[in-house]
Amino acid sequence: MFWNYSIKQDVSWYFKKLMKIRSSTNEISILRAEKGGKFHAKLFYNLQVEAQEVKYSRAIWNKLIIPKHRFILWQACNVQLLTRDHLSKFLIIPSILCPVCENDIETHTHLFFDCVFARKTFVEIGKWLGVVDWPKEAEQIQQWCTRGPLDFKNRVINSVFAASLYLLWKNRNRCIFDLVCSSPLNLSIEIRKLSHYRILSLTCNTSKKQDKFGLGLLLLSFAGLLAVVPLFVLLGCCLF
Repeated sequence: MFWNYSIKQDVSWYFKKLMKIRSSTNEISILRAEKGGKFHAKLFYNLQVEAQEVKYSRAIWNKLIIPKHRFILWQACNVQLLTRDHLSKFLIIPSILCPVCENDIETHTHLFFDCVFARKTFVEIGKWLGVVDWPKEAEQIQQWCTRGPLDFKNRVINSVFAASLYLLWKNRNRCIFDLVCSSPLNLSIEIRKLSHYRILSLTCNTSKKQDKFGLGLLLLSFAGLLAVVPLFVLLGCCLF
């Protein structure tokens, strides 16, 4: 039996590790990881990890958001990116000013929301996405991600927001290492393209009628054929 088996010296390293699980679990935990008559390792792992799930996680780890964008959004959401205010606490650096505008100390809030470059970028995004009540500071991102139901409309807006933070961070790094800075307009165009391709690649085969209609309007808007009407208004009309 699994629980009474005596580990032999010649068994594999992997099997030894498997046997050590017995000291941290029991038969009831293994039975709880059963679903549909099968044992699910993912379910078993989640039951073993004693961590509280945060409400904003589903908004970030969503398939409409490009994986590397999710990572930067998660880091920004928890104020964990190595901005200069953080770096200066354990490294001697030439300057703690924002490398993009050089007008204020580089913090998460400044880089993504207060910097004149970031503000202009979100203005450009608003011209094709519509008016969105973006967070005003980094500490508000968590609450902002849980602002409403995780429907198609909010998932699209989350995808655009994640792409925005990623490209703002990327532009910041280019300012430091390549001494090159993009423009808010070019950044907005790139955000639009990335969001377009990601959403198209994942939802073109959707079976939901509402999502199909919303996707059709979305693609027309991204193509500039419905530029007169903000994207988020179109999504609101077709999904609610």
